[in-house]
Amino acid sequence: MVILPTNPKLMDLDLFLQLLPYIAAGIVGGISVFFLLQWIDRSKQTKRLRRGREKEQEALGFLEEQGFTLVDYQPELSHDFNVDGKVVSSTIRPDVKVKKGGQEYLVEIKSGEKAISPQYSSTRRQLLEYALVNGKSKILLVDMEGYSISTIEFPLIKGRSTWKATLWKVLALCLLAANIGVIIYLAASAILAQL
Repeated sequence: MVILPTNPKLMDLDLFLQLLPYIAAGIVGGISVFFLLQWIDRSKQTKRLRRGREKEQEALGFLEEQGFTLVDYQPELSHDFNVDGKVVSSTIRPDVKVKKGGQEYLVEIKSGEKAISPQYSSTRRQLLEYALVNGKSKILLVDMEGYSISTIEFPLIKGRSTWKATLWKVLALCLLAANIGVIIYLAASAILAQL
């Protein structure tokens, strides 16, 4: 029970002193809850990271079962970009680089509810960055919840990365057409010369 003194100045001090243990308990309780929540969050993060590492190791075996050969584990790929006219260098580290049928792929291994979907914005951005830096349009996304491999393709990158190959094909066709034209001309000249 709180007893209020008759002097107003003493009343404030006495009231404060009577409430002080409750204020202190509230502060200590608030700090305790804050640190408890931090600890719970760190525990969840640690558990998620551990599970991610386990699924990543499991995925290596899964990829081998599907006929892929490991080329590099967490390859470091560097790239440059401009920020306000200044060149900035950065690196990315895809989970693995694999090979199958003479073709190499960067692979992103995902587990969890959202991250396994290429429609999940963070996953999609990560795959797009891999495709841009790698210069190849196809990236593999391994879903370790459903044990499936999806080939993610970004058409704009495909067009951008193969323009040189297309140019060479066009030049080769032009040379072939020119050779066929010369052969037809020579054959026709030989036939006409015999008439």
